[in-house]
Amino acid sequence: MVTMLHYPMARFFDPLKPDLVLIRLKVQPNIPGQAAIWYYNQGWHRYPMYLFCAWRHSRYYQAHLRVATNRLRYFFEFIHQGKIYRLKDRSNQNQPFEISWDPDQIFQTPDWARDAICYQIFPERFCNGNPNNDPPGVQPWGGIPTRSNFFGGDLEGIIQKLDYLQDLGINCIWLNPIFASTSNHKYDTMDYLSIDPHFGNLEKFKELVDALHQRGMRIILDAVLNHTGDEFWAFRDVVEKGQNSAYADWYYIYDYPVSKYPRPNYECWWGFPDLPKLNVKNPKVRQYLLNMIAYWTKTFYIDGWRLDVPNEIESSFWQEFRQVVKSINPNAYIVGEIWGCGRPWLHGDQFDAVMNYLFRDAVLDLFARRHITVSTFDYRIKRMLLSYQEQANYCLLNLLGSHDTARILTVFEEEAPTAMAANASAIERLKLALIFQFTFPGIPMIYYGDEVGMKGGPDPGCRAPMVWDVNQQDLGLRSYYRHLIRIRRQVSALRRGQYLTLTADNRRWIYAYARLTPYSQAIVALNLEPYHQSIALPLWKASFPRSDTIVDLLQGEAIKAPSECVTIPLPPLGGAILAPFSQIQTPTQSI
Repeated sequence: MVTMLHYPMARFFDPLKPDLVLIRLKVQPNIPGQAAIWYYNQGWHRYPMYLFCAWRHSRYYQAHLRVATNRLRYFFEFIHQGKIYRLKDRSNQNQPFEISWDPDQIFQTPDWARDAICYQIFPERFCNGNPNNDPPGVQPWGGIPTRSNFFGGDLEGIIQKLDYLQDLGINCIWLNPIFASTSNHKYDTMDYLSIDPHFGNLEKFKELVDALHQRGMRIILDAVLNHTGDEFWAFRDVVEKGQNSAYADWYYIYDYPVSKYPRPNYECWWGFPDLPKLNVKNPKVRQYLLNMIAYWTKTFYIDGWRLDVPNEIESSFWQEFRQVVKSINPNAYIVGEIWGCGRPWLHGDQFDAVMNYLFRDAVLDLFARRHITVSTFDYRIKRMLLSYQEQANYCLLNLLGSHDTARILTVFEEEAPTAMAANASAIERLKLALIFQFTFPGIPMIYYGDEVGMKGGPDPGCRAPMVWDVNQQDLGLRSYYRHLIRIRRQVSALRRGQYLTLTADNRRWIYAYARLTPYSQAIVALNLEPYHQSIALPLWKASFPRSDTIVDLLQGEAIKAPSECVTIPLPPLGGAILAPFSQIQTPTQSI
């Protein structure tokens, strides 16, 4: 007996486009077989399903099905050891499943995000392009960062380095907050409607946006809406006038007069007295914030927003936020800072994506720490993909480091198992993780300076001024980033393809997977051991055309593959990225 499970709802049924749906079937574990879906379209038709993931508790099969209408009747078939098993709707007298959906309500994410390579910039520490707007007491560039010092980075500095970013292959930048503030990090907003004067002004910001758009690049701003700084005009008014202030209910004030010390008598973010929490439930606060977001989105036609600590604001606000932003720019990208599972925010009514810290955790546990096996890694990655609708998976912000974490190279140096550290450098192991990052569904994100080997512990150590002296940069690492970015942009399957595991070999520490679209295919194989190995790859599982030459884009070598399987060598702590020669594209800046 084969146990099968399907519900015509999220995870099992996902309309992707008016004429395309994703359907999944769950089958009990350790039961090999072939799955198919039967659907009605002027007669019954059979369509094969492929195994998406298999682990101890279950096996998931899925299919992308073209449909003629927004109403579908279907049932499933599973063949095991020559016997046919079928699954219909047991809740409806064992009739075929039947479901309908509203095409206007399909979760839409920006198409351009699937092709994005994102670069995070901490503006105060990226480049000082105009010393005339430096804050008082600015430190010489390259000094040791603290939580309170300044180095003079500004918008002009970013403009001056656009050639550098474009040469690297970046087509999207995310800026940490740029609005007026008293700190170097700018998460304590003083004025939401002005650029911090030490960064520039509105004209300089427009110049930056225009310069990016002319190059086919996009810009995402950081929105800090959970709290303001204590110098924000509304909070200052409350401090001055107490409960008579017109803005007293903009915050959560416990008693009066307002006092910061010895303990703040108002609610603030994580107890920091200079970050009073906004009462976003207040309709006036809500409207003020939404008007502000509309202003920046419409006036400068920016390409998206990164939302700071959105889990601390109620979902109804983010639903309104999405409506405002998308009504101005339907292609704007909305990504939330969520450190765990982001499922509650990714149903199509709030965010397009989240910062993918689940991705980061899994990658570090395997490639940096070796805390998990290859098969456990595969399980965690697949569980993550199953947690979200497919539209979100292709634009999750896949990071390895950020302004809130230790530098990625430092993590690889400090958290390596003793046995691994003795046989492989941190750079070698990091490069292996980078192959995975740039060949996995979602947006690869680079934190400024990681590409040249910058090091540093958690905040403030990870926020040092960008190293621009080429004699202090790891040019080999930068070249490797550039090479991987080019490969990703050459093969559309690496940006838009389905993810299919081919091998998760715990004994040999080898992991291989395919990325597939109807018109593009790629296979990635990774060797996590510090010695040479080889692997036999089933090209037929990845739908590789039989008559085409296969190229290992990582090594730049052509491979003869006369059969449906090819054996390739894998260098120590290295890998291969295979693609049919005829499908390799010439990357352009705007894709």
